[in-house]
Amino acid sequence: MKFFMYVPWGDDDRLIQSAAAYCERIDYRKGQYSSVELIDKTRLAEVDTGDMLYITGHGDSGDNNIYGCAGQKLTAGQLAGQFDGTLDTGHQTIKMWVCFSADGMTYKKGLAYSFWQEMRALGFGSLTVYGYRYVIMDPLTPKQKHTHAFRVKEGFKSVTETPELLEELPGTAQHWRTGIDPSGRIIPPKPLPRKKTQLTDEDALY
Repeated sequence: MKFFMYVPWGDDDRLIQSAAAYCERIDYRKGQYSSVELIDKTRLAEVDTGDMLYITGHGDSGDNNIYGCAGQKLTAGQLAGQFDGTLDTGHQTIKMWVCFSADGMTYKKGLAYSFWQEMRALGFGSLTVYGYRYVIMDPLTPKQKHTHAFRVKEGFKSVTETPELLEELPGTAQHWRTGIDPSGRIIPPKPLPRKKTQLTDEDALY
């Protein structure tokens, strides 16, 4: 199995750099994937149906759009359109590494849910889509194993401007991830460990 991180905008240097850093952390865990690559829509045909495919970008609570680092915006339908005719319609899993992408998933709302709907309409009948309910962050160094999720407090502007208004949630980002399978069944997050210190390699990064 290969790992692919998809960037919707090929000219967004900041987003590409962030995605490349994520790939570097994945690649540090040697042996889990046969290769780890950063791609745009020109290379989607290389992705096999069982490969791990992530989409990177920015999102906000209650917003069905995905954003780049320079203010670019795509609706869920426009994003799905990038995969139409380029990705195999039998593809099985896409994970949206986007803050708040699963916000409202349980109520059939939000970016990840809307993207799943749009992909279904394009013939992706075997697809499961995952998103994240809160703010998500990479580890600070390649050797750190875990990503994290954060709840934002009132007045929050950005990670760099108001980091004190981020409240770290227990577990890892994976414990705040929600999905929807081909039948429309909601896939709940992985159960939290009993103690924050009980994180294992299975909790790493994703």
